[in-house]
Amino acid sequence: MKKGTEMTIPLGSPAPAGPPGRMPARMAGWLVAFAAALLLPVVSKEAFYIHTGVITATSAIAVIGLMLIYRVGQLSFCHAAVVGLGAYTGALFSTRWGFPAPLSMITAMAIVGLATSLLGWIILRTRGVYFVLITFATGQVLGLMFLDLESITGGAVGLSGVPAPSMLGFNFDTPFSYYYLALAMLALAIAFATRILESDIGHAFDAVSSNVALAESSGIATLSYQILAFVIGSMLAAGSGVIAAHYTRFVTPGSYEITFMVNLIVMLVLGGRTSVTGAVVGALFVGPLMEILRDMKEMENIIYGVIVLLVLRFVPGGITSIPGRVVASLRNRSGGRP
Repeated sequence: MKKGTEMTIPLGSPAPAGPPGRMPARMAGWLVAFAAALLLPVVSKEAFYIHTGVITATSAIAVIGLMLIYRVGQLSFCHAAVVGLGAYTGALFSTRWGFPAPLSMITAMAIVGLATSLLGWIILRTRGVYFVLITFATGQVLGLMFLDLESITGGAVGLSGVPAPSMLGFNFDTPFSYYYLALAMLALAIAFATRILESDIGHAFDAVSSNVALAESSGIATLSYQILAFVIGSMLAAGSGVIAAHYTRFVTPGSYEITFMVNLIVMLVLGGRTSVTGAVVGALFVGPLMEILRDMKEMENIIYGVIVLLVLRFVPGGITSIPGRVVASLRNRSGGRP
């Protein structure tokens, strides 16, 4: 068997069952969380909270995509620009060619998936700081394209007039209705990413992340899995961009600059870098903070930097690692007794 070339990708193959009660407990946690989220518009009619909820949900989808890429040992610094690419592509198909929102999203995600599969085949042969630098440069190139291709992107002004989504005769044209649409999209992203990570694909992702050489010697097509993670993560990012574009009704290049990339990384680090739960929890904390700090540009990156330093120093596994650390500490104090 040739290294990294012969192993096929077992799409959808389920992983071995975990400990009894594990999945029901996790599912119960998600159900409680979504039940609370569904009640937000009922408890508070404040437009700011509903708007923040939509932004948080779309950001969480993008962070889930970033987490999937990290699960193969890579950190993509062009992720924010890919969100923008999805937003621009979806907006163009809706405004210029009259595509309905669901079709524009599918088309944008397919185009981004094709583009990133080709890009990934080239750049995923590098690792570590080299991959970070290449993806950072890719993000900068995309940002310049958003600015300079004025006949397509509208330049610095961007694209306006993006229509509100309409499905089954219902228009999602208010923040209240769009909140539930964004929440439904987030639920789909969570279910999809969880299914991926609990299948043989997820196990292969972890093997590649842990030791590439060992994974290759075991017959795992490491490059194929890295490309797969990069493509899936980028498609989720593109989908979040389309959702955001149809919510704000416009797209501008300034929304997808390095500041947004920093926001996504802070969400990933704060919540937990290797789990779907961590990605969502990080977005729940940083999403509202993004809106609060929107008028404090000079302090925004300083605050985020302090957050990252504190998390890496005291809870390197993110917020979601705290319960496990507490349980382990209590067991140590009790001499290992359950």
